[in-house]
Formats: sequence, C-alpha cells, structure tokens
Amino acid sequence: MNYRVVSFYLSLMIFILCGFISIPLGIGYLDKNPKSVEAYGITLLLMIVVGACLFFVGRGRKQTVFRRDAFGIVAFIWVVLGFFGALPLWLEGAISSPVSALFEAVSGFTTTGATVLSDVDGQSRATNMWRCLSHWIGGMGIVVLFVAIFPQLGVGAKHMFKAEAAGPISEGLKPRIKQTALRLWWIYSSLTALCALILIGLGMPIFDSICHAFSTLSTGGFSTKGASIGAYSNASIEWVTACFMFIGGLNFGLYYAALHGQVLGIFKNFEFKIFLTLNLFVAAVITYFIYGRYGGDVVEAFRYGLFQTLAVTTTTGLMTDDFDKYPDFARF
Repeated sequence: MNYRVVSFYLSLMIFILCGFISIPLGIGYLDKNPKSVEAYGITLLLMIVVGACLFFVGRGRKQTVFRRDAFGIVAFIWVVLGFFGALPLWLEGAISSPVSALFEAVSGFTTTGATVLSDVDGQSRATNMWRCLSHWIGGMGIVVLFVAIFPQLGVGAKHMFKAEAAGPISEGLKPRIKQTALRLWWIYSSLTALCALILIGLGMPIFDSICHAFSTLSTGGFSTKGASIGAYSNASIEWVTACFMFIGGLNFGLYYAALHGQVLGIFKNFEFKIFLTLNLFVAAVITYFIYGRYGGDVVEAFRYGLFQTLAVTTTTGLMTDDFDKYPDFARF
C-alpha cells in the first residue's frame, strides 16, 4: 500500500467532509447557540489541520490508485468519519462519554440507527442535523461522492467504488465509474429533496422534514423526535414516509436503469417483485394480529402494520407504534 497515495486522497475526502460539518456549524450560528458553534467550529478547524497535514504528506506528482490503496483509503475514511463525527457530539455536551459519542457517530454513518440518546427532543438543532446528515452521507457513501467529484482517479476510481459500494448496487452499472457515481448521487439527492418537499407540504416543520428525509432515504432512522414519526400523529406523513422507506430500501441500480429509459423494467425486476411481495405479505400478517388494538379498523391497523414492517425490512427503524406490545407471533 502506497501511504502517500492514501494520505493524499484521504486529505481530499476530509476536505469534502469539512463542507458537511459546516452545515450544523451554520445552524448553530443562526440559532445563536455558543456551545454548538464552539463544538462544530473546533471540529472543523481540527479537520482542516489534519487534512492539510495529510495533503502535505501525500503531495507531489499524480499517483495511481491500485486495489490495495483503494482498500486502505476506504478503511481509513471510515475511521476518520467515526472520530470526527463523534467529536462535536462530545464537545457540545450532547453525549458526555467519548465512547458513547463514537458509538452514535458510527451508528449514524453506517446507517445503523441505534442511539445512546434518551432525550432526542432536547438536543440542539445543530446536533440533530449532524446526526441525520451522517445517515445521509453514509447512505450512499462519501467514497462514492468522492469518485463522482474527482475525475483524476482514473482506474483507481473503479477500485474505490467497488470497495465502498459492494453488492448489487455496483453490478451492471455504467463502465465509466465516475459517471455512475455522479448519477447515483444525483438520484439519491433528488429523491431526498422530493421526500423533504412532500413532508413540508403535509405540515411537517421544514427543519424536521429535511432531517427525516435524510434518515428515510438513507434507511438510517435517526429522528429529531423521541417518538420518531409517531410524534406528528399524521396519517399522510406516515404513508409518505413508508413509501420513501420502500424506495430507499430498493437497489439503486434500478433507478439508474430507469434514467436510461427502462422505467417499466423496475416493475419487471425479480428483486423488486420479491421485495414488494414480502413486505405486503408480512404487513398483512401483522395487520391480522393487531387490528383489534385499533377497534377493528383494518385500514388503520394496516397503516401501522405496513409502516413497522417497512421500518424493519429496510433497516430504517423509524417508528409510529410500539411493536413490543404486539402479540408474540407478530413480533417474531
């Protein structure tokens, strides 16, 4: 592994991350929250310093990224994401333990969605934005974004793309990896924006809509509310969120194909049909077991059953009901 190559490209990724960390910093400034400004400001400054040092180490002539270098870059960027993602959470005081802050950050960037926070509603807007934004960054992958932005990677782009986007999303796509990465992020961003706009139109506050759109399309599950989507008690918001959870859970290669005129191909795709059938079947079973909780209202029961099913099968984890109170078979 060429450490100069790894250092150089790692520094560029850190500079990209600086742009993202500036968003919660800006929110802290607008909210006149000195703790948020200090925490995210120090983190940004430290990222710039570390990025500059790595850039200095890796500076020089253009270097080729081989397979081993690509794996090194991807591995180290995830370490960097965890550290710098946790730092502002700890500095602001949102999470008192550095280990817990690291857990929260890694949970965010890997879109796991597990949280150590018991008082989500009491967190600053900067921190709630950073938590949900970490989902969005990790949902498609900062390495994929990096490949889309920097054309000088050459053949190394293919190695980095496959190291980050392993699985069905990296199969059968455009041979020009840069173009593939760019379009995948364009699709991802467009769907996120559409989700946010619809949620705003349905009455969800703008800030909450953006955060939940980040969490929904990335299938992560962090929320600005302790009660998650259930806090809004809005059936329309729940139906829309359920639809976008399903969209986020599908293979993005299908949307890529749709951009090339193969829209009907999505509905003919075997993976799509199996995923849709599975979710509808499970939701129907859940509905059967819980409709008594809703006074025999099958439509109401199906709404809750479908939402909880999609939240689990897509690994999003947003909630509208406490399924721990469901009958044992439904929980199973």
